[in-house]
Amino acid sequence: MTTVNIISNANINRPITVVPSPGPKGQDGEGLVTNNEQAIFGIENVTTFDSFSATEFRMVKYLISISKTDGSNNKFYGTELSILVDGQNTNVNEYGTMDNDGDIGTISVSRSGDTVSLIITPNPAVKPVTVRYARIGLKA
Repeated sequence: MTTVNIISNANINRPITVVPSPGPKGQDGEGLVTNNEQAIFGIENVTTFDSFSATEFRMVKYLISISKTDGSNNKFYGTELSILVDGQNTNVNEYGTMDNDGDIGTISVSRSGDTVSLIITPNPAVKPVTVRYARIGLKA
């Protein structure tokens, strides 16, 4: 743990505590697993971009963005998903969804056996797209 001082534009000096990230798929020993940001570029077809074990996790939260930037496109989509796994059921709540230019693609959640998968389906008129995501999960 490191303590640093932040000096704002108003010259207010206040200490904050910075806790180093445990890294990709790191575990803090308290049943909480975090992932740093991941990115997948050039997605043109239906693609599973992440999955987790329904027997290992009870609750997983994702921050997801889809983007397409090139000479003629400057499209962005962002959303937050909470996924609760309770035995045989997988419950999904999507909220905080924003975009700047309509349909760039869709995110879906699927379960097969004990594996929960997140899937992107890019809009054919916009592809290829980039998906960035971060997740935090609570153990079952």
